[in-house]
Amino acid sequence: MRLFRFASFFVVLFMLTPLFIAPQPAHATAQTAFSSTYTWYGGYNTAFYQFGFSFLTNSTTDEIVGLDLILSSSSPMTLNLYTSDATGNQGTFITTIATQNVGTFGLHTFTPTTPILLQPNSYYWIQTEATTGGIAVGDQPTSDYYTYIKGRLYDISSATWFDIPGSPRPTLRVDSLDPLSASATCLGNDLVVTIPTGDGDFEIRDDSGLLMGNATTGVNTITGPINASNITVTETRGDQTTLPVGSLNCYISEELSASTACMGNDLLVIIGNGNAPFNLSVNGALVQGGVGVGFYYVPDADIFANITVQELAGDSQTLTLPDTTCPTPLAVNESPAVGCEFVGDVDIFASADNTYCRTVMKNGAVTGYAGAVPQDLINLGVILAVDVYRMQGGQSITEFGGYTQICLAGTGRLFYLDARTSPRTINELITENINGMTCGWIPAVGTLVLTN
Repeated sequence: MRLFRFASFFVVLFMLTPLFIAPQPAHATAQTAFSSTYTWYGGYNTAFYQFGFSFLTNSTTDEIVGLDLILSSSSPMTLNLYTSDATGNQGTFITTIATQNVGTFGLHTFTPTTPILLQPNSYYWIQTEATTGGIAVGDQPTSDYYTYIKGRLYDISSATWFDIPGSPRPTLRVDSLDPLSASATCLGNDLVVTIPTGDGDFEIRDDSGLLMGNATTGVNTITGPINASNITVTETRGDQTTLPVGSLNCYISEELSASTACMGNDLLVIIGNGNAPFNLSVNGALVQGGVGVGFYYVPDADIFANITVQELAGDSQTLTLPDTTCPTPLAVNESPAVGCEFVGDVDIFASADNTYCRTVMKNGAVTGYAGAVPQDLINLGVILAVDVYRMQGGQSITEFGGYTQICLAGTGRLFYLDARTSPRTINELITENINGMTCGWIPAVGTLVLTN
């Protein structure tokens, strides 16, 4: 996950020590979608007027973190989320963002109580619902990460919406989603669940129930002995993905066991059991000698090969672990999509001019974010689904200036969800088969879904 930080006005290998826990990997921080200064030049009474504003999201799926407004209300005020269009009109109700008592006039923050996701390249509308109080207006907010379109007022007496010369004073903050990755292993009696990335905190469960709540990115240890069947890791934020990580019976044993995990660009080696002491070698060099069971962290070397753990006592077993590239690339060998650059995410401020694809579903399982593929298409059996983005001049654009051919690995029916409309319209494409891939032509960015 690439990180973007914005100011919001408003509103060689190293010697290691046993049981060293790798640093927490970086993950997304709040980004300012659009922002306002505190200056304002007037206001409207919410007993006579409600207000709303519209905006266009960027090329990533984001979670609403909070929304700041300058207002007052002696009764509870509700913020509701709707669809919108390119001209800034209110569309279909989606969900309530938050309801709270705001009190006296000033800067107030609305925070969702449940995760709310904003889809890529989509138009949205946020509207107030209050019977008393006032809302400040001023200059247009600054479009930082999203594109702010306009603010409008609703005249309750005439039941009409109209544009105003200024705008409500919103500052919207969002988080980009992190793909969930996790693995589990034994460290003697204990169960160790490593979570390099994801939208946390997390819940770790097995068939018996909750093993750990509020787990974090990094290394999480559950005291054993423990026999855990069907272990899962679930995000409590973002798209709330659940990832199965296997079943383990953890107890102290002389049988040599070890595993690896990527923590960002770095390698974490976990020696779980065996006849201590051990030698740990990576890339043909001894990095730890005469150590016990525990965590061992090897800094950035891109490719980690010839990873071996050797017992120096007992039956002197040697365990060779698979070569590892950190971070693990999403596309190994042949890309599942042709006609676009296959990536894990799109850095909108650093990407070259190109068309990009990111997997959101594969073989019926969600790999990106939930809700990207409509249930009607999921029912057909999804082989592969990708979001298609276009970058030009450091900006995310929707139009290709013509048609672009995209091919997805597999054979089946190909559907196109047009990102220029909200909700996205579904079109089945005329296809051709090229080298075992199903290909279709699309006029703009959106989601391509290959089904049975």
